[in-house]
Amino acid sequence: TYDLTWRYTRKASMSSAARIYVNGSQVQQISLPETVSGEFSTYSISASLNSGSNEIILETVEDA
Repeated sequence: TYDLTWRYTRKASMSSAARIYVNGSQVQQISLPETVSGEFSTYSISASLNSGSNEIILETVEDA
């Protein structure tokens, strides 16, 4: 497994929900905490990756 880390910023008016896909399969649904104006935060997960190339997608979704 590998550690994957995203650096992001999120306003309160933005959706907090996101899905993470690795090679076409959803591996996790997450909720990104709001950040302080103008500052960044990080979010990390562990995921299994194939040898060679991998497709990693972070997709935001509307809050329920």
